[in-house]
Amino acid sequence: DQHGHRSLPYLSESMSTMFELDLPALRLDATLLAQRIHPDDVHRLAAEADDSHRTLAPIQQEYRVLLPSRGLRWVAARSMPHRMPDGSTQWYGVMTDITEQKLYQDALVNAQAADRANQAKSDFLSRMSHELRTPLNAVIGFAQLLRMDTQRGLDEEQRRRVALIEEAGAHLQA
Repeated sequence: DQHGHRSLPYLSESMSTMFELDLPALRLDATLLAQRIHPDDVHRLAAEADDSHRTLAPIQQEYRVLLPSRGLRWVAARSMPHRMPDGSTQWYGVMTDITEQKLYQDALVNAQAADRANQAKSDFLSRMSHELRTPLNAVIGFAQLLRMDTQRGLDEEQRRRVALIEEAGAHLQA
C-alpha cells in the first residue's frame, strides 16, 4: 500500500504449502514470502515489481525460492497491479510451482546436448576412419609387396619388421 505495508489479504491454502509458511502470518506480512526468494533473484524481482507498480502494467516472472524442507524450487508468477481510490495498490495474481517443468526442460536440453556430442563424436570417428583407411591400406599393401618380393629377398630381420608393419596395420584397420 502507500505506506509501505504489504499484506496479502487473500491467499489460497496452497500458498502455505508452496512456500512452507504459516498462512495467517503470510496474509498479514508479505515480506515473509520475500524471505524465501533466492538471493540472486531478489533485486531483479523488486525492480520488475517497482516498474509494474509505477506503470500498472502486468508482469510475468520466474524465480527461485529456497524452502526449509524442499530446498530449491522454481516459481512462475503472473500479477496485475490495481490502483485503489485511496492511492494504494492491490495486486492480483497467480503463482505456480514450475520446478518439475524446469527439471524436465533442463533434462531435455542436457539430452539434446549429449545427442549432439555423440553425433559429433560419431562424425569425427567416421571421418578419421576414412582419412586413415586410405594411407593405411597403402602401408599394408606395400608391406605385403615387400614380403612377397622374390627378386630382392629379405633377410630374417627384415621379414620380421615387415610382419610387424602388417600386424600393426591390421590392428589399426580393425
